[in-house]
Amino acid sequence: MPLLATLFQNRINVMVAARANRADVGRAVAKTAADRVAALIGTGNASPVYRRFVDGVEGADPASVRLDGGTILYVFSNLAQAVIYGLEYARLNSPQVTGRYKNDWFAVVDNKPWVAPLASIPPGSFVMLVNFAPYARRLEEGGRTGRSGRLKSYPHPKYVVSEMTRRAVAAKFPNLVVRRTFALIPGGYILKTGPRAGDAMTYPAVTISESP
Repeated sequence: MPLLATLFQNRINVMVAARANRADVGRAVAKTAADRVAALIGTGNASPVYRRFVDGVEGADPASVRLDGGTILYVFSNLAQAVIYGLEYARLNSPQVTGRYKNDWFAVVDNKPWVAPLASIPPGSFVMLVNFAPYARRLEEGGRTGRSGRLKSYPHPKYVVSEMTRRAVAAKFPNLVVRRTFALIPGGYILKTGPRAGDAMTYPAVTISESP
């Protein structure tokens, strides 16, 4: 959300009238912006993950903002929260016979398996939620009729975990772009028989991003 330096104009005017120097005014504006952001995060109305732009420059010192209508812009990201929610949803709603399938869900961030804490996924990333069990596609697609991909065309809709996850994430995070697709994954299964022998198998996946 934008925090314009002009919002603090009264305070700036008072400091200028008191002959405060430019550096003091800049620091006061920066502190006011930081306090407002901390309050938003504290109430749960904003994500603790964000990018900050000062007069259009990412990462610049907020105290350097122009005092004649400059802008301190905070771009909050709930991408990591969506990934955490999506993985938990997929695991909770996976068929549980041995328990292996639900534990095989993982996140791929910008085409690389993500091994760091999910909360640290950078804003702007392209994320896929995938189950790497070699039977994942067969489990979801087995017996499907038609080509629409609608749940009603599956004999066991509850097994189409990727579509259910897509719907759940999209409903909870409407500002994000959430899709179901079939994707290649690093180290994925290679087909052994049939006309596509030797090809890499594609897996049902949920993609999550902040823009199309």
